[in-house]
Amino acid sequence: MKQASPLMNEDWVSQMLEATFPNTAPATDVETVERLVLEHTWSMSEYEDLMSYFEDIENEHLYKRMIALNRMVVSLLKTGKTNEF
Repeated sequence: MKQASPLMNEDWVSQMLEATFPNTAPATDVETVERLVLEHTWSMSEYEDLMSYFEDIENEHLYKRMIALNRMVVSLLKTGKTNEF
């Protein structure tokens, strides 16, 4: 994958976090997550930055969401679709 600029990195991570943990509703915006994974150029550094958000969180609900997000990303990259949600 191409290496993204720091600005693009920050934008991708913030969009993914917003789609995964929207402030207005508890549901994941699956279509946005799919678009961010399948249509954007991103690198492992973006993914690492996204996962670092969860490193020090001890909230079980957020931990489960992180696992679900991981499954979605892997499924999208392997098959181009997800049925996680």
